[in-house]
Amino acid sequence: MIGQRTNASPLLVFFALLGGAKLFGLAGLFIGPVALSVTAVLLKFWSASRDAVR
Repeated sequence: MIGQRTNASPLLVFFALLGGAKLFGLAGLFIGPVALSVTAVLLKFWSASRDAVR
């Protein structure tokens, strides 16, 4: 469900779930995918701003 909405690889979402759970416990099951989504958006903005400067 998360991977379909964010266009993220299911394997990447799986690792985000596992990593979040490992770092933050049960709450990490929600924090991990959110952190993945925020990171993906920030990387897209950074990439777009780099392309605009060139």
